[in-house]
Amino acid sequence: MKSHTIPSARSMATLVCTLGLAMSAQADVVALAKYTFDGRPYSRVSTAAPDADWTAGAIVTNDLGSVPYANVLTFISTVATSETAVVSNDRYFQFTVTPSSDQALDLAQLSFQASGNSLGGGYAVYYSLGTSDFTRIAGDRTFRVQSIANLSSGADTIDLAAEGATFQDLASPVTFRFFAWQNTASSTKGYFDNIVLSGSQSVSAVPEPETYAMLVAGLGVLGMMQRRRGQASAAASRRVT
Repeated sequence: MKSHTIPSARSMATLVCTLGLAMSAQADVVALAKYTFDGRPYSRVSTAAPDADWTAGAIVTNDLGSVPYANVLTFISTVATSETAVVSNDRYFQFTVTPSSDQALDLAQLSFQASGNSLGGGYAVYYSLGTSDFTRIAGDRTFRVQSIANLSSGADTIDLAAEGATFQDLASPVTFRFFAWQNTASSTKGYFDNIVLSGSQSVSAVPEPETYAMLVAGLGVLGMMQRRRGQASAAASRRVT
């Protein structure tokens, strides 16, 4: 008679746990969006794969001035002498990344290059999570280099993963808005390039029906195995007595 090995309860529990982990598995960190510039309208280069489960919108600008510089995003304003002034005058550029309906995003970092037409000015980055309300990302950022020629030396990186749960498991659009200013009455010129948002995609809290079916089947088999073991144990006890 051919014998059959019945999986142990422990092995079945391991299988169920594996299925559960698969439901929340994360992909490798990749560039969700990358922006480079060449005059106006500003160009966008998205490094997302064709079947990626998110979309990276185009750069949107609001009252940045009228003089474009080649191959960089240029921020020009004669009223932006402080962060308060530039924010109140609503002069910014921004971009939005939107996950698909069945995916969530875990953001890792936002990196870019920045320089000003003179030292002493600064810039700030705000974010919005699916609403019209923007929150400032903590940290005072100043232009460390001057002129477009030194732009590559003005690299900056914001560690979004270090912000706790704020940028994790995002199922709604996330928008990053940039402001720039100089601490003088002269015209502000801020230059930005190579803006990269990186992160990973993970299965959202609403798995596919097939995943649910596998999990339920695993639980059913585990329950059946436990019942059989209980019945076998009871029968053995009766024989002994």
